[in-house]
Amino acid sequence: MLNRKINHQSMYINNKRSVLKILLENRNISRADISRDLNLNKPSVSRIIKEYIDQGWVVEKKLLDTNSKLGKNPILLNINSEKKILGIRINEFESSFVISDVYGDIFYKKTVSLGAGKEFKKNFNKMLKNIKSEFNNDFIAIGLVFPGIVNHSMVHFSYNLQIKDFDVSYISEAIFQGVPVFLENDSRAAALCEKNFEDTSLQDFFYVLFKVDYINSILYMGSSFFIHNEIVGGANNFAGEIIDISCSEDGIKHINVGNNSEWTMTSELSHLLLEELRRLFIFLNPKKVIFGGDISKNKSQFFDMTIKMIDDLKQEYYTYDVNFSVSTVKNPVELGAVALVVHNLKNGKFQIL
Repeated sequence: MLNRKINHQSMYINNKRSVLKILLENRNISRADISRDLNLNKPSVSRIIKEYIDQGWVVEKKLLDTNSKLGKNPILLNINSEKKILGIRINEFESSFVISDVYGDIFYKKTVSLGAGKEFKKNFNKMLKNIKSEFNNDFIAIGLVFPGIVNHSMVHFSYNLQIKDFDVSYISEAIFQGVPVFLENDSRAAALCEKNFEDTSLQDFFYVLFKVDYINSILYMGSSFFIHNEIVGGANNFAGEIIDISCSEDGIKHINVGNNSEWTMTSELSHLLLEELRRLFIFLNPKKVIFGGDISKNKSQFFDMTIKMIDDLKQEYYTYDVNFSVSTVKNPVELGAVALVVHNLKNGKFQIL
């Protein structure tokens, strides 16, 4: 009898998580749609929705349907926009602090330069305290994204920021008391953005993040990949950086930077990048490859060469099949800090009331 009660409770918790996940992935969804998509009976869905409404997590919206033959206006459901996420994107030159709802709609943004080393830590704490003063603890969670090697709550190493073994758990303990903090590196955060806000159906894909240091003319390419709907990282998350290419006398590795939004993808540079990517494509054989970050569709020569490379791989390896696209997200790392929280919420990594 006790086991039956435990099993029933466990099933109910799993159903609640499934309902929450579908609400996070679908705006303006009805109870009937949830019931159909999850293959749950309508009374069970209604009970769960009522609980979420009572807890302030879900709000109803009546849709005026003049074509309804039943004389009833459909009631649609959304996650309450008051459930805010603090997303923090750190980089060497310009960091951003954004406040968003769970659907990635940003309604507050502050961009600052935080410096490096001890100066960074001082300025970072100052910004956190300013936001705490303005918004109190009014966040369901905090997503924190750093360039470099990160794992759990530790920034092991961030070269340009001159940071080593920086434990961010104090944010939840001493500043935003009790608010969960999730840490990720920039390449994986950008992939999470694509997965959670652009195409939730993605399960197996390889994401390449292009990052340009416009001051020192350095191109960084970071990567992340999902296999069977799970994001993959190496030991201590020491994986993901493909290559960094800086200026050199032979010109092959040179990046011509015009201003803060333009850089030249030369034929030599294209060949160099694609040689690195080719090995990864063969090894991973992803269903989809997405380029994002500091790259745009005007780099058509590079994209044409990428498509040709993939076509050649299909001829060489008969089982090789992959789709290629360019992300339309303008700030994938910034929005990735928000997506990091949404990803953990979907997977039950922290509790909601």
